[in-house]
Amino acid sequence: MKRTNVDDYQYLKLLLYGEPGSGKTRASASAALDERTSPVLMLDSGGNPISIRSYAKKPDIVTCDELADFNQPYEWLAAGQPTNHVFCTTYKLNPPYKTVIIDGVTEVQRMSFRLVTNNQRTGPGTLPSTAELQHFNRVLGQMVAFARLYFALPMHVIVTSLERSDKDEVTGAMMLKPLLWGQSSSEVAGYAFAVGRMVHRARLDGRIKQDAEAYRKLGIVEDSIDESTTSVALWTPTGKYVAKDQYGALGPYMTDPTITKIFDRIYGGEPNLPTKP
Repeated sequence: MKRTNVDDYQYLKLLLYGEPGSGKTRASASAALDERTSPVLMLDSGGNPISIRSYAKKPDIVTCDELADFNQPYEWLAAGQPTNHVFCTTYKLNPPYKTVIIDGVTEVQRMSFRLVTNNQRTGPGTLPSTAELQHFNRVLGQMVAFARLYFALPMHVIVTSLERSDKDEVTGAMMLKPLLWGQSSSEVAGYAFAVGRMVHRARLDGRIKQDAEAYRKLGIVEDSIDESTTSVALWTPTGKYVAKDQYGALGPYMTDPTITKIFDRIYGGEPNLPTKP
């Protein structure tokens, strides 16, 4: 037990989700371009880090192929990143890291399901075993522990996820949220302080563009969505998608989001590098 001061929360705890190509990995990895959040360790699990090859400065990337691969980096980070730890020496890392990125958590959950259903060695032409209710319960427990432990690390933590669409069987309404099966979607998002839905400009619907222009005219945000915009992060929850901003500083949306822009909105300060790398 300890006494908590909310003013002591100086770390970013972010979850960015969206469809493939929405800019999740590029936005997350831009933490390497700002000295306040760099250096960065990225734990890749299906996140396609090739999208950041144009960056002048990149995270150190370790690819995790199995669920157990996430234990060693967590233990190392939680222990204070000692240079003589086997994880550090094996992958020739250069601590101390200020930020850890999990790119992406959708594949982490798939690893968990493959493990509990004994489908780890299933070939591409083999039907996997069906996931039963007891499997969902075990995976939920593992995913809750995963999110709780990683988000609690004393550093900036950024998690990415693919996007899923859920249909309300009563109303027929569709809800967009992080692509995690079962209750894991809300449980994992619950540990983040901010959840942003990433959308490529070409996929923005007209209503979002209209609302964004209204916000800009009212002076709530300065960002303008135009032809130069590549992607947009949505921070305000609606009846159509999941989002949240417990920092109370990110505004309704952000064009071409970077960690520099996010950090500046939350904590203030001058950007150290261009906000659109």
